[in-house]
Amino acid sequence: MRAVATWQTPPESPENGELPLLLPDNKSEQVPPKPEQVPAVHPIPPPANSQSRAGVDNWIDGLTLDQAIDLAMENNPRLMAARARVNSARGYAIQAGIWNNPRFDTNNPQVLGLGPGNNAYNAGFQMEIPVMGKKRLDRRAVEQLIREADYAYQLERYDLLGDVREGFYRLLAAQRRVKTLSELAEFAKRARNAGEEFFKADQSAEIDVFQLESALQKAVGGLESAQASLAAKRASLTAIIGLPNLPINNAQGDLFAPVPRFDEAYLREYVATRHFSIQQAEAELTRSRILLRRAEVEPVPNPYTGPASQFANANGHAQFWYNIQFNIPIWDRNQGNIRAANANINNARQVIVVQQNELLRQAEDAFGRHRAALALADRIGNGVLPNAEKAASLLRQGYESRDVEVFRYLQAQTELTNANLDYINAVEDVWSTAAELGRLMQMDSFP
Repeated sequence: MRAVATWQTPPESPENGELPLLLPDNKSEQVPPKPEQVPAVHPIPPPANSQSRAGVDNWIDGLTLDQAIDLAMENNPRLMAARARVNSARGYAIQAGIWNNPRFDTNNPQVLGLGPGNNAYNAGFQMEIPVMGKKRLDRRAVEQLIREADYAYQLERYDLLGDVREGFYRLLAAQRRVKTLSELAEFAKRARNAGEEFFKADQSAEIDVFQLESALQKAVGGLESAQASLAAKRASLTAIIGLPNLPINNAQGDLFAPVPRFDEAYLREYVATRHFSIQQAEAELTRSRILLRRAEVEPVPNPYTGPASQFANANGHAQFWYNIQFNIPIWDRNQGNIRAANANINNARQVIVVQQNELLRQAEDAFGRHRAALALADRIGNGVLPNAEKAASLLRQGYESRDVEVFRYLQAQTELTNANLDYINAVEDVWSTAAELGRLMQMDSFP
């Protein structure tokens, strides 16, 4: 069992982003309050003729993870297709156990005489009688296909859960980046305006204005890029859900909430023995064994048998007989199919081992990346961020006392913003790898 790293939420205090406008001594201006909300990011509306299968007409504000999962479970075509495959396998199982229909067969030709009273008419039927439990074996083999289809459905379900969780937390991270960069852009704009006022009052050089303007353009460019990325994350989540035109405005959740704990030993044991892909492979092994037995009993002939009778115009010529026919297994004793069935059993055994190795590889890779992301988030949250906040606070004090120029204070605030962005990226990786581990461990609930 390992400890989950803890991190601190980036500060929301006015000191993280609000620039006091220290104008020249002969000017004064009231500082407008910092807006509480992030400037609106206008999403692309769906086409006018599109309709959401979920029946959502308005923009969804505050979409939660549980709501996103419910929508995906109800509307994603991957699950619909998987359910259809389960029903298809059930239909094949019913058909596999049904005997062949009887056929009209007298085993004797109709007799049409040349003279009156010489006609004879035959009627009868024959039916194939399966022996050695062949139909029962056929049905048992197809029943394993039902199990495999059901396991495939469960795999699709947990893959979809993992995709929705990852897409949701990536959307949360994108929203947080837009909020952080919006604050920096507002900060840089006010810093540029303050620099222009100092230049007009001959209290700073013109190069300071150019530097502040350049910093503002970089901040605005970063914000625009983050807004475009946010729109893409929204579109990606709606596609994962299965409703590409679903209008999502914002996701509601805590990006900095504690993540689930994962035990490496339990993870390895689960994916190697209880994962649905392992159970699916084991069902195929059972099916291969049933098909071997089916191939072994195939040479035993199924008799074709049934009654027949003849009716003639002349009295005393009516007849009745009972037919029985069957193949004689001399050359074809199904030896080729028996050999192939044995090979299929060996192949199915190896598929289980291959699947176990692949799942263990995925588990170790995901767990390693998750542990690395946790360590990085912990380092930034408990080390880099506090230092950047302290530096920005000290430079703010120096700026207010006129000991630090505005550009240097803006640089400190930019570094603090970059530290916040690094922290957001690290936490995003934490949740992304946690969603991947949740997929491997087939977790139904996820905080």
